[in-house]
Amino acid sequence: MHPVRRWGRLVVGCGLVVVAYFYLPLTREEVVRSEATTVVIMLVAVLGMAGLVLLEVRNQIDYGEDRRIDRLVVAVVAVVVGFSLIFYLLNRTEPGQVAGLNTRLDALYFTMSTLSTIGYGDVHAAGQLARGLVVVQIVFNLVILTTAARLVSEKFRAAAIEREERRRARAAQSHATSDSEA
Repeated sequence: MHPVRRWGRLVVGCGLVVVAYFYLPLTREEVVRSEATTVVIMLVAVLGMAGLVLLEVRNQIDYGEDRRIDRLVVAVVAVVVGFSLIFYLLNRTEPGQVAGLNTRLDALYFTMSTLSTIGYGDVHAAGQLARGLVVVQIVFNLVILTTAARLVSEKFRAAAIEREERRRARAAQSHATSDSEA
C-alpha cells in the first residue's frame, strides 16, 4: 500500500474514533436512565476492548509488519477512547467516583495520564469501582504497550539486519570486482 494512502487511512480512522467520542450523545436523559444501563454500557465497552485486544494479538501473527503497526495504533486509540468513555459515564452516574472529572476532555486527560503512568493527581480514582477500572486499564495498557515495544524492536532489528546484509553484499561485490581486475 502506498505510504500516503496508508497514513491517510490511519489518521482518518483514529480521527473518526476521537470525533465519535466527543459527539456521541451521552447525556443522562438520552442514555443513562439507571445504574443497570450504565453497568451494561460499561460491560459492553470492556468486553469490546477485550475483543479488540484478542483480535490484535491474532493480527500480530497473521499480518505483515506495517499493517500490524497500523492496527496497533488504531487499537491504542480505541482503548484510550473506550476507557475515557467508561470513566466519563461512571462519573456521570456515580459522581465522585473519579475526583476532578467533569467533562469528556477530563476523562480523556485522566485516561491518557493513566496510560502514560504520569498520574498528576488532579483527576484521580476516588471510588472503589473507579479504582477497579483503573486496574483493568493498566492491564490493557501492559498488553498494548508490550505489543508495541515488541513490534518496534522487531522493526529496528529487521532494518539493522537488512542494512548489514546490503553492506556485506556490497563488500562481496567490491571484492569480486577487485579480484577480476587483478
